[in-house]
Amino acid sequence: MAAEACRPFADRIIFTGWLNADQLNEWYRRADVLAVPSWYEPFGMVILEGMLHGLAIVASDVGGPRAIRRDGVTGLLCAPKDAASLSRALLRVVQDHELRRRLGEQAARDVRTRWLFDSVVQRMRNVYFELIASAPTI
Repeated sequence: MAAEACRPFADRIIFTGWLNADQLNEWYRRADVLAVPSWYEPFGMVILEGMLHGLAIVASDVGGPRAIRRDGVTGLLCAPKDAASLSRALLRVVQDHELRRRLGEQAARDVRTRWLFDSVVQRMRNVYFELIASAPTI
C-alpha cells in the first residue's frame, strides 16, 4: 500500500546511499527544508547539520529535536508518528517563503552561538565548576 501511494512521486524520491562529506554538504545546499520525522531521537546531529546550512527544519517533538530547537523560532515541531501533523508543518514552511527564510536564518544563528564545540564545552565546564563549588569539603 505505501509503495503504491508513493508511485506518483517516484521521480522525486531519491535514495542516495552512503555520501561522503562533500556530497552530503551538496545535498544540504540544494535543500529548502529538512524533515526529521523520527519516532525516537536521543540527540539529533542531522538537525544541527541542517541548522548550519540555514534550512527550515520540521522535526518530531521528541528527545533531541525538542531540546535543540525552539518551535516556531528555529524550526517547527510536529507530533511523532502523526503523518497529518508532519504534513501540516511541511506545508506551512513550503508555502510560506518568509517563514521558511526566517526559520532558516534563526536556526543558523542559533547553532553557531549555542551548539558549536566551544559553546558546548564551556557549558559542560560550567556544570563541573558548579559541582565542585557545591561539593562538601573533606
